Amino acid sequence: DVFTMASLWEGLGLVFLEAMAARLPVLATAVSAVPEVVRDGQTGLLVPAGDPVALGQAMQRLAGDRELRERLGAAG
Repeated sequence: DVFTMASLWEGLGLVFLEAMAARLPVLATAVSAVPEVVRDGQTGLLVPAGDPVALGQAMQRLAGDRELRERLGAAG
């Protein structure tokens, strides 16, 4: 239902493009080139690297909001 990748470092991240092609909302850490691929609030949610509280909150937000998941997934 949601693609999640919590990295401290990431290259281009082809996996993000594959997740978006599958119409999945993306939850990821805002590292390296990830913000160039995943648009926070548009195609997914970005959180700071190394912040498990922010990651958990974003997971809860997505889990509890079907409309948000569908909107982010469709935009990807």
